[in-house]
Amino acid sequence: VQTCALPIYRKKILETELINEQKLLQDAKRELEEQENTRLGSERRNAQRMLDRVEPYQKKVKMHEDNIANLQKELSNLR
Repeated sequence: VQTCALPIYRKKILETELINEQKLLQDAKRELEEQENTRLGSERRNAQRMLDRVEPYQKKVKMHEDNIANLQKELSNLR
């Protein structure tokens, strides 16, 4: 592999990762919405329980958003 071809391969890999992360973000947002719309019996009396249950889903959405931002930054540095 020639040195000049490496950025092309890197760009393709980053673009593929970006597409995958965008799909994972959509899935994570859908899961979060489902969890936010679900109220368990004990959560009707204690809102903090619902917030505690939903927190991992929020963190997952944030992680994918951060990954997408980082990939977009890397891609913009290649151009």
